[in-house]
Amino acid sequence: MDYLFHARHLVLSRFTHDDLERISRSRVMVVGLGGTGSTAARLFAESGVSDLSIVDQDTVSISNIQRQMYFMGDIGRKKVSATSEYLNRINPDVNVTTYDTVFDSRFAISHAGEFDLIFDGTDNITTRRIINDISVKTGKPWIFSSAIETYGEFKAIVPGKTSCYACFMPNAEGSPQTCSQIGVLNSVPSTVASLAYVLGLRILKGEDVSGDIHFLDAWDMRLEKIKTRRNPDCPVCGKEQFNYLTDQYSCFDPRVMQ
Repeated sequence: MDYLFHARHLVLSRFTHDDLERISRSRVMVVGLGGTGSTAARLFAESGVSDLSIVDQDTVSISNIQRQMYFMGDIGRKKVSATSEYLNRINPDVNVTTYDTVFDSRFAISHAGEFDLIFDGTDNITTRRIINDISVKTGKPWIFSSAIETYGEFKAIVPGKTSCYACFMPNAEGSPQTCSQIGVLNSVPSTVASLAYVLGLRILKGEDVSGDIHFLDAWDMRLEKIKTRRNPDCPVCGKEQFNYLTDQYSCFDPRVMQ
C-alpha cells in the first residue's frame, strides 16, 4: 500500500494504519453504475479497496454524462469497461472485476456472498430486494441508495443488527417514477453516493453504524434521518423467506420489473 497516496486519510483522527490495511483487504461489489454507483466505485477505489467488482449491463448514453462518471468519448461503450478503465487510472493497485450482466437471483447466489459489502447504485426496486435477500441470507452488509429529482435517501443494512430493506419497504403494486420521467438534479446522485459511501467505509473499518434512513433535500439544503427498527414479522430478516432468490427472479429485465 502506498501510504503517501493515503496521507490525507492517515492524518485524520478517525483513521489508523490498521484501518487502512483492513480497508485494503476488503472486497466490495457495486451494483449499478449510474450516478450513485459510479461515484461510489470511484470513492472506494480512492480509499484503497483493492478488490472491487462492478455490475451493470448498460452502455453509456449522452444523457448519462450530466450526472455520471463518464466522458463524451465513452458514449456507446459498456459502463463496466469505461468504469474499470477510469478506476485503474485513479488507483492502479485496485483489482477491478467487471460483470456485464443483470444482478438477478442466479447471479446473487453465485457471487454476492463472496464480498464484504455490497453498494446499491441501482434504480430498480426488484434488484434491491434481491440484494436484500442475499445480504440477509449470507450475513453480508449492504448500502441502499437512491437519487431522483432533487431528493435522495440512503441507509445501511447490517444483518442481525439493523432493520433490512423489507422491514421498511413492503411489497407495493406499480412502478416508481424514474429519472427519465421526472428528472434528477445532477449534484444529487454524487452527494447521496458520497454520504452513503461513508457508511460503507465505516462498516469496512469495523465500526457499528445505525440503520437510520437518511433523507436529503438538496434544493432546500436539508438532511434528516428517521430511526427504523427491525420488524420481528419481516418476511426476510424475521422469517427468512428469500422469495427474491428463486428462479422467478433469474434472467429478469430490470427495465420492466420494478
